[in-house]
Amino acid sequence: MTGRTVSYADPTAGNVANPYWSTYMNTTNDRKTRFIGLASLKYEFAEWLNIQGRYGIDYTNSQLKDIQATGAPTWYLEKGGNISTSKNDSYEMNADVLLTFNKQLTDKLGLVATAGGNIMYNRSDGIWSSANGLKIEHFYSLSNGLRPLASNTLYRKQINSVYGTASFAWDNMLYLDMSARNDWSSSLNSDNRSYFYPSIGASWLVTETLHKANINTGPINYGKIRLSWAQVGNDTSPYRLYNYRNIQVAEDGTLLGNKDQVEAFYNLKNETVNSWEVGLEMRAFDNRLGLDFAFYNKETKDQILRMNTPPEIAGYSYKFVNAGNVRNRGVEVLLTGTPVATKDFTWDVALNWSKNSNKILELGEGITTQILSDASYQGQIIVVAEEGGSFGDMKGRKYMRDDNGNLILDEDGLPTFNSNFEKVGNYNPDWMGGLTNTLRYKDFTLSFQIDMRYGGDVYMGSYRSGASAGTLDFTEANRADGSLEVHGVNQDGNAVVGKTNAQRYWGRLATGTEPWIYDATNIRLRELSIGYSIPRKVLAKTPIKGAKISFVGRNLWMIYSKTDGFDPEAGFSTGNAQGIETGSMPTLRSLGFNVNLTF
Repeated sequence: MTGRTVSYADPTAGNVANPYWSTYMNTTNDRKTRFIGLASLKYEFAEWLNIQGRYGIDYTNSQLKDIQATGAPTWYLEKGGNISTSKNDSYEMNADVLLTFNKQLTDKLGLVATAGGNIMYNRSDGIWSSANGLKIEHFYSLSNGLRPLASNTLYRKQINSVYGTASFAWDNMLYLDMSARNDWSSSLNSDNRSYFYPSIGASWLVTETLHKANINTGPINYGKIRLSWAQVGNDTSPYRLYNYRNIQVAEDGTLLGNKDQVEAFYNLKNETVNSWEVGLEMRAFDNRLGLDFAFYNKETKDQILRMNTPPEIAGYSYKFVNAGNVRNRGVEVLLTGTPVATKDFTWDVALNWSKNSNKILELGEGITTQILSDASYQGQIIVVAEEGGSFGDMKGRKYMRDDNGNLILDEDGLPTFNSNFEKVGNYNPDWMGGLTNTLRYKDFTLSFQIDMRYGGDVYMGSYRSGASAGTLDFTEANRADGSLEVHGVNQDGNAVVGKTNAQRYWGRLATGTEPWIYDATNIRLRELSIGYSIPRKVLAKTPIKGAKISFVGRNLWMIYSKTDGFDPEAGFSTGNAQGIETGSMPTLRSLGFNVNLTF
């Protein structure tokens, strides 16, 4: 007994970890402390005019300790193991002043107007250190490091803003809303720091108009049509205008300066989103049935994208640029209802559905294609943006087929792949939906939410790795005699039905992309909540006005998925590298309690 991990796949494979050993020996301790505070002061000059000042902070302290145990088969560490620690303090402050005018100008015309300013300041300080191997095995201390390394990060960002709004209401039927805002961002250069964006919207309360005309609307008790246009400006993260070096201190005190992987773009400017929307809201049967429908169109100009740099630009992996015009167009529908409503029991249902389609109208002068995420080293797949295409298109190596769609096999009976990259999918779903049910019986509440994502593609890198190593269950059938039956045509177009070496077959598939593209459709129980509201009479003699205790579970059940054993959404994030799953950890299921107190 050595206490070291043993690989069941290959006892000599020092880079393959035993998952059971890793679970108990490789530990991660993650602790977060968060504080949120808000203070406000309001002064009324008159009943219709007031000024308000607000100051809010959001502070988070994060501490992480990661241990790779002695004997862990990680190629990048000494067998003695490793310990690394990190600490990060993030702080956001928002301070604003707001002047509000609210007055009925005539019997039918009312106005609510505001004017104000805001300062948003964001700061993040981080420290990272690693032992980079251990001198004494099983002694997990930074002072026991073979080649200790340390580094720190520092981020600062501030946005100063002024804004104003005006909302007119005519006879409780017609509404007009206008707004304007100007931001000055520290993350952009002085020439591009300022950007302005306005909006305007109008709505007509149709049922109110009909009621005033003594027209019966039947079971429909509320109906509104709305139309809006808006422009929104977005800046970027700090420190993208200049080239920097990452500094680390080695054990002997030597300063190690590494060039940052991001190529600077000094003329980076804000992206601008122009959008318009048409909507309809209806409620009927005393608000027990509701419908909210919206059709929208959004065009993003000068979108800030992370793109890979060409090979001739040495020393940089990617850069951020303002790239062209991307259009998103879609529909959103929300249907609500209360099938049952009694004194002690109510049942509320909400069904939402949305569909979005996007198109890249242009990328920029002289640019027709840009690689957004390059993972070709992990199975020949890239995420690209091409004029005329859709954001989220994925390209890779597809099977070679004849005109009838048959696989073209080589002389060993193995599938062949095209050497050029072709479109293999798009990570965006065809549509998304959700169903929420809330049942209340006296002081008890049961609520559950089911989400569905239909369509879209995901590249399953874990399937590729597991199949080529023979560790996934769908490769078991080939282990008896080491062969696998294949169907296709040879290079001359003649039909081929026979057997080939299973290990070589899965190894060949690992060199392509198409075999590992899966439908990302899934249905899941996103959230389940059971709550109890303490009766008011119990709290009558306390300063607490309301109290509710809830048990909450999230991501409890994958009802349907085409990626057995893996969560297809593990390949999705907020960046450009979406739709690519490679060695992801199992999706977390969480259980917790909430206590809500109202004073």
